[in-house]
This record gives sequence, structure tokens and C-alpha cells, in this order.
Amino acid sequence: CQTWDVPNLFITDGAVFVSNADKNPTLTILALAWRAADHILELMRRREL
Repeated sequence: CQTWDVPNLFITDGAVFVSNADKNPTLTILALAWRAADHILELMRRREL
């Protein structure tokens, strides 16, 4: 997620979960961070970041 107040600041952590999961969320958090990194790279390629 990109912040509204600070340009070009992206947050990738477990805060997207509204409650505790019954399983370890590490791989899901990793996948979300990886997806965010791909998005950031695409923005950089298009010189939008």
C-alpha cells in the first residue's frame, strides 16, 4: 500500500489482516510484499515514481 501523506512511501506488512489468522501468515505477507515490489518496479520503469 502506498501512503497518502508521504509520496513514494509503500508499506508492506501484516497490518492488512484485521484479525489473527489460525495459521502462520508469513508466506502470505511475503507474497503481498513481492507483489508490491513488482508494482514499484513497474512504476519505476514507466518513470512514474
